[in-house]
Amino acid sequence: MRSSAPLVFHALIPCSSLCSSRHATTVRTVPALSAVAARTTKLRVGTSIFVPARRNPVLSAHALASIDHMSNGRLIVGVGLGGLEPRDFQLANTRLDQRARITDGYIPLYRQLWTNPISDATGEFYSCPEVGFGPLPKESIPIWIGGSSPAAIDRAARLGDGWLSIFLTPEQFVDGSKELDDIALRGGRDPNEITRANYMFGAIGETTEEAECVLRPAVEGSSMSPPSRWRVP
Repeated sequence: MRSSAPLVFHALIPCSSLCSSRHATTVRTVPALSAVAARTTKLRVGTSIFVPARRNPVLSAHALASIDHMSNGRLIVGVGLGGLEPRDFQLANTRLDQRARITDGYIPLYRQLWTNPISDATGEFYSCPEVGFGPLPKESIPIWIGGSSPAAIDRAARLGDGWLSIFLTPEQFVDGSKELDDIALRGGRDPNEITRANYMFGAIGETTEEAECVLRPAVEGSSMSPPSRWRVP
């Protein structure tokens, strides 16, 4: 973490799975970003992907606002449905078939809690009247919608400050971006106000074989196997 800032990185955005794979381990997102925020001054920090449906919305909004405060406004919140790890929903006691509706309800709730000292945190899946916390963000925390499906693109056009596609080729990214533009315009939004980014999974090594040795433990046994699919010519 201490050595990342002097390099040419723009942002640090770790994954946010509740469960580790069979061979890899993960550090919890909130404490990891808190540590990075405390040790850097310019590096943007963010989540990829924070899954609202697996967490209490008030506690999540407070934790994210705290990171934004500690980083002096450098936080980007990437949110999504979290479909790659169904086990995570079992731990959170959340039904998979409700995750889209929960996400659509929690995103505006986050913004409400980040804006008002006291709010009515009430909706279809959560009810807590007259709740608040501080310090509140000085500026709006950007929310990027993660995913590459038509539903994710639609959600980004409706609710997102940004779109974070996953594992798309340049051609697919351009096509998805055009679709996002069309949906945003139909909804009365300016597409130019929606940031675009593409999440790629990989490892860097002196040789292809060395990079695959680093990558293999993290992807084996998951939907991201085999490691060879991530080779760059």
